[in-house]
Amino acid sequence: MCQTTTSITHPPSSSSTTCPNRSNLRVNANTNTNANANIYISQHPVIQHQISLLRSILSTSNPAHDNAHDVSSMVRQLTLHLGSQATLNMETRQDKFSMVVPADANGRNKNLVESVGTFLSHSICLVSIKDEIDEEDDDDDDVQNGNGGYQMCNTMKDLLPHAYIQAISVPTETEDGANTVSSSESSTATPCNVMDDNGNENVKDSAVFLCIPSIDEVERIGSVLDRLQEVGVHSIHIVSIIGSAEGLATLARNYPNIFMTVGCVRSCDPVNEDDIIVDRLAQLSMGGRTGNGNNKTLSKKGKAGKDRVRSGWIKVKKEEITCCSPLRKSEVH
Repeated sequence: MCQTTTSITHPPSSSSTTCPNRSNLRVNANTNTNANANIYISQHPVIQHQISLLRSILSTSNPAHDNAHDVSSMVRQLTLHLGSQATLNMETRQDKFSMVVPADANGRNKNLVESVGTFLSHSICLVSIKDEIDEEDDDDDDVQNGNGGYQMCNTMKDLLPHAYIQAISVPTETEDGANTVSSSESSTATPCNVMDDNGNENVKDSAVFLCIPSIDEVERIGSVLDRLQEVGVHSIHIVSIIGSAEGLATLARNYPNIFMTVGCVRSCDPVNEDDIIVDRLAQLSMGGRTGNGNNKTLSKKGKAGKDRVRSGWIKVKKEEITCCSPLRKSEVH
């Protein structure tokens, strides 16, 4: 069991606009972590409620059934809440803009007047991680929708509609030089390429939000952070549902300039119920399917869905969810 505690707080805002104060939180983590690490562990009651429901769904005895809508819905709701918290300290600027106002009581005559408002200082880039890009299938939308991180990016776009989405491919290379998606100790992350839905590879000076369902294996995440820093982004903020204490401590130690907003921290004890949710969220992080409620991801180019099933699909039947259920209206105070 890990016993050393590391103070974790949300980074102070660098903008002139003040944000609500966050309480100092503590998390069990390995030693040698910066006490002022830019990590915020959410204690929002709705987030904790949704994570408990997600634990119940992902811990079902047989997750390989027909319906992944519940998992997809949970990931979306958690991303909305975490994204709202992660964007609290975004830098802003004051700038002029034009407004049309009526010149008389009847509203017939209108004047164009100038006003001053608050705007985001930097362009926004939402990034997800993929194991590989399927070169044999050009159905990019379907490939990307099968990625849990990409689903989080699409949800974040509801909060940041002017942001653009990038998918970073990080295949691993074994000692014999072959590319693989496995993550053994003998494999290392190869340099990754930046690709987005607009064909724009330049993310320089953008504020990046890296969406990762589970922070556990930090080598792959580190390769993405290295690549983004090489490009010259303005800032990097990781948004994740759950993270291991060791993984968070390692990222904070190796990348002191990045920010992280996490729903909850996995216990340091390797034998506990967190293993299930971490393992299956890791599948979402590295390309596991979550579905989108309309079974669009079950087939490609007219091929039968059964022929396209890949390992890592998260599917459950609603009747198998017995641990807990959403609150009824009468239970909400």
